[in-house]
Amino acid sequence: MLKQTKMQIKINSQKFGNNIKVLMRKIGYLPLRDPRTGQTGYVRRLRRGFYPRFHAHISLGQNKNVLLDLHYDTAKPMHIPGTTRVEKDGEVLEEEVRRIMAILG
Repeated sequence: MLKQTKMQIKINSQKFGNNIKVLMRKIGYLPLRDPRTGQTGYVRRLRRGFYPRFHAHISLGQNKNVLLDLHYDTAKPMHIPGTTRVEKDGEVLEEEVRRIMAILG
């Protein structure tokens, strides 16, 4: 049902009636629309402020699978070339993947 490939999780969405919003709410993520691109991602904040947070982008894979591309925003982006405030691997993300897998079983 669930498969982790790097920080991408493959989830069989049929278990949730193919409703991505229900699936994301179940694992604690809320929709966030990017005003620049108009695209919707999902975030789970760790504190009262906007950062740090987990940020997920959703895409649909084969066989009605949802691909959850997960990263960790440590702070607000600075938009300076050569700098990053995003983690795409590491213990924090591994723990979040374990948490999601435990919820979805």
